[in-house]
Amino acid sequence: MRVSTRGALPARGGRMRVLSWIVFVWMAASAPGFGKDLELAVKTAKTAPILNPLDAAWNAAPGVVVPMMPQTIAPPGGGGKALSARVKAIQTEHEILFRVDWQDASVDDYPSKAENFTDAVALEFPAVLSDWPSPFMGDAETPVVIWRWSASAQKDLDAGYQSNSSKRPRMAADMYAYAGDATFRAAEKAGNIIANRRRISPVENLAAKGFGTLTVMHDQPVQGKGVRHKDRWYVVFRRSVTGTPAFLSGNRIPIALAVWDGGSRERNGIKSVSSWHSLALADAGPRPAEDAVASGRRHYLRYGCGTCHGPEGRGGVANPNAQTNPIPALERVKEGFTKDEIAKVIQDGREPARKDPNGPPPPYKMNAWKSIMDASESDALIEYLFSLMKEDAGSEW
Repeated sequence: MRVSTRGALPARGGRMRVLSWIVFVWMAASAPGFGKDLELAVKTAKTAPILNPLDAAWNAAPGVVVPMMPQTIAPPGGGGKALSARVKAIQTEHEILFRVDWQDASVDDYPSKAENFTDAVALEFPAVLSDWPSPFMGDAETPVVIWRWSASAQKDLDAGYQSNSSKRPRMAADMYAYAGDATFRAAEKAGNIIANRRRISPVENLAAKGFGTLTVMHDQPVQGKGVRHKDRWYVVFRRSVTGTPAFLSGNRIPIALAVWDGGSRERNGIKSVSSWHSLALADAGPRPAEDAVASGRRHYLRYGCGTCHGPEGRGGVANPNAQTNPIPALERVKEGFTKDEIAKVIQDGREPARKDPNGPPPPYKMNAWKSIMDASESDALIEYLFSLMKEDAGSEW
């Protein structure tokens, strides 16, 4: 289910204005709060550790624990079983490695039935380092790159392709005379990567520029390995520093995570997700100082506000059956509302009013951000929203 807001609040001058569209963002349920933009600093090394998530080299690498939330901006939405994941990074002259670990009570690595799904984890980066793209699969102007490891792909590599016959060797099948012929394995013939019987890596290297655009990047393979230790998955990703994106020393780039718990029937858009955080590559130096407006713009991008409000709050995104459709621009927020009024809407959220009471709910609604965004981020975001109104703007909306 997507997310948005609608509703009226008294504006200055005694007028009523629709405020609920101020920040359309994804709903986060009761996951741990983000509070601050976390920074993951890579550990530099002369040689990369072996492709083993439990290699001792990872003990010396700094890491961050990234809070996660259910994905609810795009239908069907849901998930949220994983509340957090820990991430570490090691960079050499030629390679970069990431290790992600998270708690999972069950091992789900054999989705043999329609109702069974695999455990998985993904890292997301911008394909172009010019700005922060939408964390929700990117957009047409700023696509993203996604590395996805799955427990089922790992098992295919470790124990051979897990077909029904390998799992059930005594199974009798007498209806398909040519069941073993590749001609009749439609998914494999179509190039479906899930049906690949000759994997060279348990990691899929993907790209996207918005919802429904996910595609495979065959020319830039990512190596990986996942192992189970006690009640946690430990997964390593490894790739050359060149390619898309380019992990070049001195840069900071956004990084986001997603985790799927197969035992909770999480798959596709039903998952735990994070917002953007910062990856500080070797020699990145201290983070540049920024004023409140610049900080607010960064949070606007980090939390994906532009997914609904558009770049720089220009609006225009359709929200069917909402009283205000499409979503308006934000350039006049300062004209009609106090900072306290805006802060209250950001904190408490609102349900959008339906244009047709008997019709379906609008796909976007406003989340109550008080359990996720701290006061300093909210204040900076409001300063940024106020800065969108130009001094020569007219007096009418």
